[in-house]
This record gives sequence, C-alpha cells and structure tokens, in this order.
Amino acid sequence: MPRLRSLLLLFICVWLPSSLLAEPAIWDKHSKRLELAQFVDYWQEDAQTTLLDVQALPDQAWAEVGDESASFGYGNDVYWFRFQVSNVTGNEAVNFMEIGYPVLDHIEVYLPGTAEALVLGDKQPFYDRPIHHRNFVVPMLLPPGETISVYLRVDTTSSMQVPLTLWDRDAFYAADQGRSMLEGLYYGVVLVMILYNLFVFMAVGERSFLYYVGYITTMPLFLASLHGVGFQYLWPEGTWWNDQSIIVFLNLVIVFGGAFSIRFISVTPEMHPWLNRWTMAMIMVAGLMAAAGLFVPYKHMILPTILVAAVGCSTMLVLSVVRWVKKTRPPAITRSHGCSCCLAVLCWH
Repeated sequence: MPRLRSLLLLFICVWLPSSLLAEPAIWDKHSKRLELAQFVDYWQEDAQTTLLDVQALPDQAWAEVGDESASFGYGNDVYWFRFQVSNVTGNEAVNFMEIGYPVLDHIEVYLPGTAEALVLGDKQPFYDRPIHHRNFVVPMLLPPGETISVYLRVDTTSSMQVPLTLWDRDAFYAADQGRSMLEGLYYGVVLVMILYNLFVFMAVGERSFLYYVGYITTMPLFLASLHGVGFQYLWPEGTWWNDQSIIVFLNLVIVFGGAFSIRFISVTPEMHPWLNRWTMAMIMVAGLMAAAGLFVPYKHMILPTILVAAVGCSTMLVLSVVRWVKKTRPPAITRSHGCSCCLAVLCWH
C-alpha cells in the first residue's frame, strides 16, 4: 500500500499538471478558420521577462485558457500566451493570426525563425501594422509536417482580452469583405439619420431633434473607437486620442441621450421633480467625465466611465417606463413632431 500511494502521488505531481496544458492545434487541408482559445496556455508575468526566460519555464507554470477566449478584466498585470500549431496538410500553409480586440495597448508577437518581436498595439501608429486592419493581424507561414510554437506578451490598460483566431489567408479576406459591407451599411444608415434629423431641427426648431442628432452621432463614434474603425479611417496616427476617444464619446452618449429623454418624453421639474433632478445630475456628471477624458489618462477613466454609462442607460430605461405607466401627454410641440422622431428611434434600434 505505501508503494501504491507513492506511485499515485508521483502521478498527481508529475503527469496531471502537464495534462492540463493545451494540446497543439491541428491545421489540415479542410481548415479555413480555427479558434485558438482551447489551444492556448497563459502565464502571468511577475517581473520583466525575456522570451528565453519564458521558454525556460516549466510546464507547471502555465495554465490553460480553456474553451473561452482569454479574458482577465482590468488590471495592471502583464500576461504571456503560447500555443502550438501542427500543419498536417503536406504543403506550406499561408495563414493569418487575428487578435480580435483592437484596443490592446502593447502586444509582442514572437514567431519561430524571427529574432525580434513583432510589436503591435493601439499605442503604435496604424500604418506600422503588417496588415492594415482594424484588428491586429499577423501573417504566419506553417511549414508542412511541422509543429511551430508562437508566444505573445500583452500589456494593456484596457480590459485584458486576447481572442485569437487562425485564418486561411483567402478565407480571412472573404469573411472580412462581408464584415466591411455590413459595417459600411450601418454607418451609411446612421449618416442618413443624422442628416435627416438635423434638417428637421433646422426646419421646426425643436431641440429634441438636436439632442437626438448628438446621440446618434456620438454612439457610432464610440463604437468606431471601440472596434478599431476610427483608428483605421479617422485618426490612424492619433495613438493618444484613440484611447481617449472611447472615454469622451461614451460619456457624450449619456449626455445627449439624457437630454433627449428629458426633452422628448417631458420629464419636467413640474411633472417628475425627482427624476428630473437625478437625470440632470447624471448629465452633468457625464459631461464632466467627457471633459476630463481630454486630460486624464485612459486607465484612470475607464472604470468610472463604465459605471456612469451603466447608470445612465438604466436611468433612461426607467424614465421611459415611468412615462409609459403614467401616460402623461407631452407638450404640443413635441407631440406634433413625435412621429418622425419615434421613426428615427425605431430605425436606430
């Protein structure tokens, strides 16, 4: 029995940790797109470390990411990631590795056969990227019949999310064309809505239309900043503004959304004094946050901004529910132009 317990302990200490590590990804002749999360291991850096130090780590130091993409939230920690890919096609495969979170600050990619790291991130000018794409895309060649190892080091003040996808080059461009068409359609529709409501405001002078124009302008600008489209097309050299724009535009969404809600559904001090004061306070806080976003670094602003946005969206939902339950009729000017404004809201959502 003691001998059996010793063998069992040896099994647990030696075999089990290594079995928890990810297996190599298999790229075969039918592969077009491969999500890499289940094949990725990670290690949290405890001091400034080189690639040689990381490669010398024992397997027990690494942990498997799992089926979901790597996501560790906000913090100051630096993470290393590694994965292996085996090419069993019998031919050299031309692939792209896509990191699908465009607001990561600093990424070092270590490919086999290269002495220096490929440095990516939204702190680098957009046109320094090997592939000019809103996400981080790295060309990779997979030799036939070989298994390669790839290492990444990620340091960011944004949320630590590292979704990794391995693409066949032609499949990537085909899929990206479809995504680009849908995004172009979305931004085109938004532009038409902005111009339409702006002309209506100029024609009738109703301020709710102006607030709505502000809302439907800042919302797509926020989404463009978050998804890397703004960095790609609007400010490719503006590395500082690329982070700060997320803060500024998200807070302005709350400012204009709150002002529009007060005006359009008549949350006046006479009808709803407490709701009016709360919403006005929310608008002022969001306005101050938007102004602070021009001076205060992103890492200090992102969590308060998320809190303000959550409270602001909840407030606007509560305002709508209360006004619907009360069934209080709005003023005549708002009522007379409510149809076109409601049509715009329905188109937006």
